[in-house]
Amino acid sequence: MNRLSPAHDILPRDGFEWSEVRGMPAPLKAPQRLATWLVDLSPLYRVLVKGGDAAGWLRVRDLPVPEEWFVCHDLPAHGPDAFLARTGNAEFLLHDGPSGGLARHLGPLPDEAVNGTRVLMRDDQEIALGGEHAATLMAEFCALDLSGVESQLLYTRVAGVGVWLRVETGPVYRMGCEPSYGEYLFETLMHGVREMQGEVIGFSDFYTSREE
Repeated sequence: MNRLSPAHDILPRDGFEWSEVRGMPAPLKAPQRLATWLVDLSPLYRVLVKGGDAAGWLRVRDLPVPEEWFVCHDLPAHGPDAFLARTGNAEFLLHDGPSGGLARHLGPLPDEAVNGTRVLMRDDQEIALGGEHAATLMAEFCALDLSGVESQLLYTRVAGVGVWLRVETGPVYRMGCEPSYGEYLFETLMHGVREMQGEVIGFSDFYTSREE
């Protein structure tokens, strides 16, 4: 059975080219890319490693173990967009990119805790917001001052929904939330983008724009 994005039912169809990405149907290309945009990145894999000797679990797999909390560390050896961040004393968020390099490196994940360490797939609704009016929209939807934020993984609220948030060059605001709130968050941001004469773009559009 295919994975489905939490926002699957409200993703645009007309004029969009769709295909399957990492086992999830997704819009790949939009008929046009406007100055302000929103994209569903839910097909990407995310893993939470927590408890026990979580740091040792990473070391055995030749992954860095950052000392700083809530700082994103890119993993270029595993492809673009792969990164990890320490989110607790024995807790790490691992984020794979479109190439799936990190997932291949990790291999099959354990179904049960090993020496007190659990490895959990996160089926987050992941969204990126960018373009001309992205900063204005984030100022409306998020109470934090995000100017000057670099490399940090923040835990905050956007449109009232608890999210993890990474601010990237652009700025591009990448965020993820629990799937049960995913459709609401995506729809709220989509309405905001459209009020700014923007539109949803496709998964491939997002990565093409990062190469330009």
